[in-house]
Amino acid sequence: MVFTLKEVFDLLPVVLCSQPQLYPYQAGDLPMDAFNNTPPALHGVGAYQLVNYTIGENATFQVNPNYYGEAPAYEEVVFTYYEDDAQLTLAIENGDIDMAWRSPTPTEIPRLADTEELEVITVPGRINYLSFNVQSEPVNNPLVRSAFAKAIDRDEIIDRAVGGLATPIYSMVPPGFVGATESYLDLYDVRDLEGAIADLTEAGYTADNKLEIELWFPPERYGGWSTDAMSIVEQQIEETGLVEITLQSQEWTSYRPAATSGEYPFFFLGWFFDYPDADNYLHPFVSCAGSPGLGINYCDEEMERLIAESRATVGTDGREDALANLQDYYAEQAPTIPLLVGQDYMIWNVTRVTNVIVGAPLNLEYRLLQPVE
Repeated sequence: MVFTLKEVFDLLPVVLCSQPQLYPYQAGDLPMDAFNNTPPALHGVGAYQLVNYTIGENATFQVNPNYYGEAPAYEEVVFTYYEDDAQLTLAIENGDIDMAWRSPTPTEIPRLADTEELEVITVPGRINYLSFNVQSEPVNNPLVRSAFAKAIDRDEIIDRAVGGLATPIYSMVPPGFVGATESYLDLYDVRDLEGAIADLTEAGYTADNKLEIELWFPPERYGGWSTDAMSIVEQQIEETGLVEITLQSQEWTSYRPAATSGEYPFFFLGWFFDYPDADNYLHPFVSCAGSPGLGINYCDEEMERLIAESRATVGTDGREDALANLQDYYAEQAPTIPLLVGQDYMIWNVTRVTNVIVGAPLNLEYRLLQPVE
C-alpha cells in the first residue's frame, strides 16, 4: 500500500498506529451516492457491539457474533452515565456498579483507595483549557486575550478547585511530551494582574466601560470541580476591575456542538490526544483546517508556516526548536489559555472483576475483563 500526501507529514505512521478514526462497513451497507448518510447497521470489528443507547442514561453492549478473536468473558457490558462525579463516586462505593472510569470526585480518591474491596489506579489525564472564538467580539482583539491570559492564576485554581490534584500547564503541550515548553509562563508569568489591567486599558476599557462577556462551561463533563474552577476564573479576571463575566453552563450534549460550532466567544473544554505527539496538542487548535472544528476559528499565515515546519522535522535534531517556535507564537496569539493537566482514575471492585487493563491510548480493554470466580 502506498500513501501519497499533499504535504510533508512525518507523523503519519504514528497517526495510523493510534485510535482508528473511521468505521469499517460491510459491502453494500454504504452506497457511494449516500456516503454521508450513516447506515442503520454498523458492522464493527470489536469484541462487542452496541445494542441499546439512551442519551445521558446508559449504553448496552453485547458480544459481537462476528468478532474474529476469542469471545470475551462477559456476554454483556452496561455503561451507566451519572449526572455528576459525586453520584458516580457513591455508586462505586455502595456497590451499585462494578467499575468507575475517569471522573469520580478527585478529593475522594485517597479515601476510595483505602477501601478494602476497591482498587484504584491513576492514569495521565486530559488537559483543560479556556478557549476563544477569535472571530467574535470582544475576544477578536489580541489585547483582550493576552489580558485574560495574564489574569489567570493556575495554582489558585488547582488548590481551591481540585485540592491540589492537578499540575499547572503553560503550553497546550503537557509536560512529558517531546518539545513541550512553558511559553505562557515565559510570556505572561505565573500571574500578571497589572499587565492584564494595562492590556485592557489599551483596548479601551475603563471602570465605567467594562468589558462584558459570558464564560460557558459544561458542569458535568469533567467533574464537579469545573464549576468551582470557573467561579475562580471569573473572580481572577474580574479582579482587574475592567471586566464583568457572566458564567453560563449547559449540559454536554448541547454544549459540545454549540462550543465547537463557534457559538460561544469564551468557553471551557478538555482535550486528550488522538495520537501521542505534541502536534496533536497544537495543530487541531490553530491550523486553518482544524481550528474551525473546535470553535476557535483561528487561521494565520505565520502559524501555518510554523506548523508545517514542526511537522516536517519529525525525527530530526530540529524538531524541538521547531516546536518551541510554534508554542512561543501560539502563546503570543493566545487563542486558548492552557490551565492544567489532571489525573484520570480507574476504580473497580476486586471482589467482582479482575484482569483490568488500560491500554494505549488509555482505552479500557473491555474484552479482557474477567469475573472473579
